[in-house]
Amino acid sequence: MPKAFICYAHENDAFARLAEMMLKQAGYDVWLDDRKVRVGQEWRKAIDDGIATSDVLLVVITPESCHSKYVTYEWAYALGRGIKVIPLLLEQCEPHPRLAALQHLDFTSKKAMPWERLFHELDSAQAAPEAKASSDRVGDMTAAQLQAMITGALSLANASAKTGVTVAAPEDISRAARSVVDVMRRVKHTTATTPPVEQKHILWVDDRPDNNTYERDAFESIGLTFTLARSTAEALQVLAKDRFAAIISDMGRAEGPREGYVLLDKLRRTGNETPFFIYAGSNAPEHKREAADRGAQGSTNNPQELFELVTRTIT
Repeated sequence: MPKAFICYAHENDAFARLAEMMLKQAGYDVWLDDRKVRVGQEWRKAIDDGIATSDVLLVVITPESCHSKYVTYEWAYALGRGIKVIPLLLEQCEPHPRLAALQHLDFTSKKAMPWERLFHELDSAQAAPEAKASSDRVGDMTAAQLQAMITGALSLANASAKTGVTVAAPEDISRAARSVVDVMRRVKHTTATTPPVEQKHILWVDDRPDNNTYERDAFESIGLTFTLARSTAEALQVLAKDRFAAIISDMGRAEGPREGYVLLDKLRRTGNETPFFIYAGSNAPEHKREAADRGAQGSTNNPQELFELVTRTIT
C-alpha cells in the first residue's frame, strides 16, 4: 500500500491525528513526525528520510501552516524529490502560489470530508519501483546536493515574497530550484579541482545587510561566501586587501542617494574590473542601461534575477 507523509502545523494536530487514524484504518502506511522521530535521532534527517521514502505528502492547509517555515520546507522538499503533494484544505486561506497551483481536496466541511477521494488519490500516487530505487539521486544530483538545492530555492522564494516583485513567476519554487541546479551542474562540469577562495567569495555592500539574509542564504547553498560592508569607504578598505569573485551593492546609503555608482566609478577608474551588480529598488530599463554604461554587469531589484546574473558570471 502507498505510504503517506502528513505535513502540518502543530496547531492542526487534532486533524493530523484524525487523518492518520483514517488512513491507517484504510490500510495505508502513515508517517507522522511526533510518532516516528525517536529520542536522540537527528530531527531534520529523520524528517527528510520520512519524506524521501513516502509515495505522497499530504499538506494540511490552514493560515498557521501557510506561515510555518517547517511546513514550507517539507512540501518543497517533497516537490524537489518528485514526490506527489496533495494539499488538504482545512481552513480558507491563501496558500503559497506553488501549492495553489496544485489540485487540492476540500476538508473545510466537517460533515462532508472527502476521505474516499483521498484514498483514490493515494492509490494513484504510488511510485513505481524503479523510481524508488533511484531515490538517492535525482538526475546527476546526490541527496546532499538536493537538500542544498531545496535550501537555496526556498531562500530565493522567500526573498521574492519579501520584496513583492511580480515579474515572471519569481515566487515559483520550481524556477528557483532550476537556477540552483543549473549552477551545481555548471560547477561540476567546468572544474574538477577546488577553486581559489576568492573565486567563491563575494563582497556585499549595503548599509542594511539584514534586509538581504534570504538572498545570501541562496548563494551560500551553492558554496559561496560573503564579506559585508556598510559603506563605500568600508568597501574600499576591504578591496584594498582582498580579492573577490563579485561585488553586489545597493544604491542609496547614508553617504548619498547614488552611492552604488560612486563605488562602481571609483573601482573602474582604478582599473578594478571585479564583476559589479547593483541590487536596488528599481528594475527600470533605463536604470539597467545606466548601470551597464557605467561598467556594471547587471542591475535588478529581483532576487531571482540577481542570483542568475551573479552565478552565470562567476560559475
